Amino acid sequence: MSGAHRAEKAPRRGRPLSGLLVAAAVLLGATGGLGTFAYWNDVETVEGGVVTAGSLKLSVKDSDGVEVGPWSKLTLANLAPGESVAASLTVRNVGTTPFTVGVAGSGTGDLLPGVDVALAPGVAPTTGSTSYPRKQTCGVASDLALKDGPSWALSGAISPGGSLQVCVRLSLRPTAANELQGKSITPTFTFTATQVAP
Repeated sequence: MSGAHRAEKAPRRGRPLSGLLVAAAVLLGATGGLGTFAYWNDVETVEGGVVTAGSLKLSVKDSDGVEVGPWSKLTLANLAPGESVAASLTVRNVGTTPFTVGVAGSGTGDLLPGVDVALAPGVAPTTGSTSYPRKQTCGVASDLALKDGPSWALSGAISPGGSLQVCVRLSLRPTAANELQGKSITPTFTFTATQVAP
């Protein structure tokens, strides 16, 4: 056996690994770059017109076109049992939204237990005699006890610019108690407009 040694070269491990890294980087660059091209594009912004809310507005005036409060037309002094007073109002839609109207009646004063009220839409009051017995009416509208806080739903919707006449009658019931002599009442009618459902 000869004393000569053959030096064997150890394989270089770093080189193939770095080659793989370079190849992977090239491959990733090639595939990842597919979506990065700068294609032309354009953007346009469209601004809408102005959108403005409408309004719901109810106006109540007496037969002379005067805003009510107090309602002087519905006044009668020295009312005796069986007598009545009637007057009309005009309910108008001065907004931009159609609505329906409800009315609630109430009153304050010691005469309240003996007073009936009737309400009729679309009816003008009859004036009747100015001397005893004074009987003004609202057609065939039914009497309800004002002390019970009656309410009415006026039929149909009132369109913008539209109106409806409403007749109201107060009467002292024929069976009014004797102790109601000289007593008085102040009636109140609350009109509520409600938007018509779209």
